[in-house]
Order: sequence, then C-alpha cells, then structure tokens
Amino acid sequence: MGIDRRSFIKFAAGAGLGVTASPLPWKMIDDVAIWTQNWPWIPSNPKGESVWAATTSKYCPSACGLKVRMVNGQAVRAIGDADHPLGGGLSPLAAAEIQMLNSPARVKRPLRRIADGRLEPISWEEAEKILLDKLGAAGPQVACVSGDETGSSLGALSALLAGRGSNQLYVMPSDAQAAGRAWRLMGGKGQVGYDLEGSDFVLAVGANVLESWGTFIRNRRVFSSSRGEVPGASFVYAGPVQNQSAAVADQWIPLRPGSELVFLLGLCAVLAQQGRSVEAGDFLSFRDMLSGYDPQQVNALTEIPAQVLQSTAAALIRAERPLILAGSECGYGGGAATVMAGLALNLLLGGKTLRDVLLSGPVLPGEKARPDIQAGDLAAYMGKGASPQALLFYSANPAYALPSPKTVREFIQTTPFKAAFTSFLDETASLCDLVLPITFSLEGLDDLESPYGCAKPFYSVCRKLVDGPAEARPGLELILDLSAKLGKKLAPSAQDVIKAKAKALRANATALNQGKVFEGSVASLPGRFTLLPEIMRKAAESVKNAAPTLLAPLSRTALGTAQSGIPPFNAKLIRAGELEGNGMQALLNRTTAYSRGLQDGDLVRISAGQGEIVARVRIFEGIVPDALGLTMGLGHTALDAFSLGKGANVADLFTPAPEEGSGLTVWNRVGLTVVKV
Repeated sequence: MGIDRRSFIKFAAGAGLGVTASPLPWKMIDDVAIWTQNWPWIPSNPKGESVWAATTSKYCPSACGLKVRMVNGQAVRAIGDADHPLGGGLSPLAAAEIQMLNSPARVKRPLRRIADGRLEPISWEEAEKILLDKLGAAGPQVACVSGDETGSSLGALSALLAGRGSNQLYVMPSDAQAAGRAWRLMGGKGQVGYDLEGSDFVLAVGANVLESWGTFIRNRRVFSSSRGEVPGASFVYAGPVQNQSAAVADQWIPLRPGSELVFLLGLCAVLAQQGRSVEAGDFLSFRDMLSGYDPQQVNALTEIPAQVLQSTAAALIRAERPLILAGSECGYGGGAATVMAGLALNLLLGGKTLRDVLLSGPVLPGEKARPDIQAGDLAAYMGKGASPQALLFYSANPAYALPSPKTVREFIQTTPFKAAFTSFLDETASLCDLVLPITFSLEGLDDLESPYGCAKPFYSVCRKLVDGPAEARPGLELILDLSAKLGKKLAPSAQDVIKAKAKALRANATALNQGKVFEGSVASLPGRFTLLPEIMRKAAESVKNAAPTLLAPLSRTALGTAQSGIPPFNAKLIRAGELEGNGMQALLNRTTAYSRGLQDGDLVRISAGQGEIVARVRIFEGIVPDALGLTMGLGHTALDAFSLGKGANVADLFTPAPEEGSGLTVWNRVGLTVVKV
C-alpha cells in the first residue's frame, strides 16, 4: 500500500497520540526529523529511569486524566489514564501538553510597555511596584477576566477584588455559563450534571459531545464502551454540520443553526400531548406554550420533517434512561433558553440521568461562589464602552475569543491600565501595559473542581511535576501574595487553599497531592422545578426571522485554545484543503452554493456585524442548506509562527445580542452576507 501525504499525517498524529500503528520505514519520517531539528526550543530526551506520575490535565478543557512519564525531573511523554473518572483517552491538547511547556510563545519574564509601544523585560520587583501602585490608585474601579473557571484561582481573584471594593470579576463565556444560568433559574442548587454512564439513549442537540462539549474525553470513553459486542446506549446528534459527533453517531438529525431551541420545544410538545408532566408550579403555562410547537409548526419554522420529530420523541419514550444534552456548536454563545428546553425535556422523561452537582463553596474571606461569578456577562460588560481604571486578565484572551473582537480591543485599549497574568503572549497580553508570567500546566501547584458535564462532584490537584521558566510564578500563589501586599491576607499558601477546599468537599488532601482524584456523591434533585416558559417562548421567536445564510462554526480541539494558539505538533492535523497558503475554506452544500452563484473553489467575502472574512468555497454535503461552515481556532494575530496568520478568526463574525427572556448575551444565530470576490 502506498503512503500519501494524508496517510502519513494520520500515522504521525497517531504515533504522537500513542495509537498503535504498523511499522513504517524510517525514511518515511525524514521530513519530520528535519522539520523538528529546526525547532531549537525543543529539549532533547533525557536518559535515566522512567517514573510515571498521575495528574489531571489543566490544559485540556475536558480535564482528562494523565499519566506523565518523568525522567530525571523532566516530563517526556503523556498518556491517558484509564482509571481517571474523566479519563479513558488522550485529547490532542493533552498529547501536546508537554510540548507546550517549551512553546516559543511562552512569557518568561515580566514585561512592561514603554513609550515607543514595545514591551520590554523588567524585574519582578519593578513589575510588582507598578501593579500595586496602579491597583492602589484605581481603588474599586478594577475589573478582572479569568479564563480558568474550575480552579481555586477564580475564588482567590474574587476575594482579591472584594478587598478592593469591586465585584467586577468575569469568566470567559462557555456552555457552563449558559447552563448555570438555566439550572439556577429553574431551581437547581449547584451545577447541573449528566449521567452519561447510566444512560441508554443520548440525544445531543447542538452539543458537540465527542469533540468540544463538557468532559469530552470521558464522553468518548462512554461512547466507545457502547460500541462493543453487546449493544449499549444509542447516540443521536442534532446540529447543522456533520461534525465529529455526527459522523459516528447512530443518527444525525440536520438542524439549521439556531433552531435547536425550537427542535427541543417540539419534542417537549409531543411528550406533553402524550400526558407527560413535570412537578413545576408553572407546568400548565409551559404546556400551553408548547401548543405552538407541534410537529407541523416546527416543520414550518425549521424544515425539520414532522416524522423525524415524532420518531425521535418515540425513541426517547422507549428508552429507560434517556439523556438530552443541549449546547452550542463552538462551546459558547448559545444562550440559556436552549439549555432550559433540554432540561425540561429531561424532566418530562423522568429526569433519571440529571444530577445536581454541589460545589465546595467559598473557602476564602470575601470569596464569591462560582455560580455567582458565572452569572456575570462579560460580552455585555465589554460592549458598554465604559471601562474601569484597571483591568486584569488571568489566563484569558478575550481580544481573540469574544464576539466582535474589534470592540473588545477598543475597550481594552481605552482602559487606563491593563495587566495580564499569562503563560503565553496572546492577543490580549499584547495589548496590556504589564505582562506577568505564570506557570503553565505541570509546572505549578493548581487544582480543578467539577468541570461542566461531569456527573458527580469532582476535585483534583494538578501537581507540580517540572520546573517552569525561572521567573514564572504559580498563578494562585501570585494572587495570594498580591492580595496580602494590598492589605488583605487570604491564605498562607496555595497548599492551604487546597486543604480548605478538600475539607469543604470531605476529600483527603494527602491523597489528592499524591495524584488521587476525589469523586463525591450527588445531591437529590429539587422536588419541584420552575420551567419559565416565557423565557423559552421569547427566545424561540427569533427563529422566525432567521437570515438567508447562517453561520455554522466548527470546533476543532486540535487547534488549541484561545490563549495558547495551535500547538506546534497539532499543526500537522490541519487537513489538506483547510488552509491553502494562509487562506481558509467555507463549507457550503451544493444546493446552497449554486443558488448563490458559487462553485467549488470560488473566493468569497463573508461579512457580519463589524467583521469580514475572505475564504474559499468548498462543497460539502454534510452541512444543512442555507448554512456556511467555518473552522474555529484560526486567525491568530499573536503567539507564534505555528498560529500566526493562519486563516481567519471566526469570532470576527460573531454578532452579540441579548437573548430574549434570559438577557444573556448570545451569538448563536449569526446572519451572513456572502459575496464572490
């Protein structure tokens, strides 16, 4: 069998991910050997005895379990930990985690902006003096954005701000934020959890469960176990693109972008007509609202065949323990109403696979609870135009990832003082007056509690396994030290915070520090919910006014995070045709393309709101009519040569607007103008 470029790339990727492959002549990988020799920042493999250390990935959004091979104090390889409750595999990010320790985009020294606009290195003493002086002068007019919503650093930041008289702490938007708002509004106490392991029929609506939604490595493990000789759970995916989840599911139900809410309400209507009900004070109002979403009316709004809606509802009814997962294609911006409809459908089916995952709660003086922090709306805050006196960024890159990045950049630039606590010189850090290096995953003591999607309370210590850059400081320790110097001592050390968190969860701190993972028991669901049908009805109204062409974002975990960019090894996973030179492709099905006078290979200008992208048309029948697919994770203007200038940033097209009913800023129904160049 011949080896073409695609086969070679698949082999190279598989080898890097620990996948067994047939032996190949070494001459077939000469080009990789030559290529990697030109990366002077990659250390050589050390010699010595191998020791394996268990931990949880802080880099991978799915928080998968890792076993890291250590040789003479150096990490040389990571594999998946099959015994980890969120493990069972290795994501492309976790596979690249060790490589990213030596990324050329790392911030290794404090930097300050000088008169000519450049960032120059300074000492930590100088950096701390600048930061303390600026925060002291700002008083309560200080705000902070965190890209870490699962670590104790988030609570420490809220306590630090409280000491300044500010409550302006925001997390980067995510499906967790939308679900948190929905769950709390409906009567949940903690964080909504999903028992995938106990389900026999999983319906994912908009949520790319095997690629980017929630604990997706754990989701893949559950999915894989259902494919054995003994039939397990059925998986159905409903969404606009035949993505990674749709391609392997038992069934793909094509939906127009933004129509997920109407589809879910249609399923609720079928169940309500068959006598299903929920213990809720407003159930009668909810049932009355559903009268506008019978199969024929849903078909008129979304073109989903009535038969598909009815057969899906029948399959859910036949299942003993069905589970509905509702989310957004790209992991954020989908709004609370769609999640509320998914939760209501779960409850109509008995709610057997829903869980109320209780969090540890505040352990520091002045700390806010995580759900209260998640309630803040960062996109709305940065869209106001009135910036604070000081703005802090902690492992967050809103200048790249938030909708309408141009507006976000203007907000940042008009803030008198801005500082970034970061491991990488990303787009946001590049706009700051002060850049402070913090350790990356595996380099400093950190922790991780109950990522969105898990079924039980979860807590893990992310262990320090290697030394980071000499001048990089562990983020949590830095926050504690900064708060103390500002006059509010929160805790003696990061280890003390972890002990307090472990105690609150009734976990064994010693075991946690040795790499063990804590899983708690789940609380019983509330005896009575509130369904809030008016929120869902108002949000669904916008489907009636959908644009002729709608954006369908495609998420690719391999393309890194907003803050780190594309891991160098993962650049090889970009498929042939996805990038031609530095241009990107726009997916259209044949009918949609021809109706707009376009053919495969045409160059088009795509615009929405303030943004514009130029891309090349690729005919792809795995996308619904009147939708245009674009890959997320490209278009960086900072970081390193592996990320810089490749394609365009899809967030440029995201058009933020308040969701009717809940008020949460959303961008899940973006109308596009497509013009041939």
